[in-house]
Amino acid sequence: MSWAQFNSHVNQLANALQSSGIGKGDKVATVLPNSLDLLSIYWATISIGAVLVPLSPLLKPSGLINLLINADVRIVFLTTDLMTGLQQRRAEIEKISKEHYLTLGDDAGSKFNRYEDFIAASPDGSPNYPDMKQTDLFNIVYSSGTTGLPKGIMHSHLVRANYASHFAASFRMTPESVVLHTGSIVFNGAFVTLLPCFFLGARY
Repeated sequence: MSWAQFNSHVNQLANALQSSGIGKGDKVATVLPNSLDLLSIYWATISIGAVLVPLSPLLKPSGLINLLINADVRIVFLTTDLMTGLQQRRAEIEKISKEHYLTLGDDAGSKFNRYEDFIAASPDGSPNYPDMKQTDLFNIVYSSGTTGLPKGIMHSHLVRANYASHFAASFRMTPESVVLHTGSIVFNGAFVTLLPCFFLGARY
């Protein structure tokens, strides 16, 4: 996929998010395995000033619900299997997001809101970019909770911009570089290579 194609994909989702009322400062959670859609959600979210909350798809429903409530999310992208599990705890998930749950996957049934339907009618032109400050929140990444409950680590746009530029320089990356990431991209370590790669327009 070229950068132009990827940008169109990101714009389509960004426009869909804005049309649904998601904007600057709103929390957008993902509970998905590595995929092109997950990357698109990352960039669509931050492009409209919303706050990314990437969560592990290995979380059990109880742990996932606690983190979603803690992050105060307005929209959640997750797999159909996870949504089915959460449905068994309807009273709790209704506390999380009264806005949207969007499922991804080939088996996404009609009883859940489908990602494909969510973006279908949206244009792929540039969304309305908000005025942003360096101190605005970029993401909330949760710790693994090995010493207690997982803690939400908040990164500003300035911090993530430093990830992009400083790691690019440290790794001597260029736009001609090819970056191979073989782990999950929901954890903070993934941003060490993801951000400089996308900053430079290298191949991911």
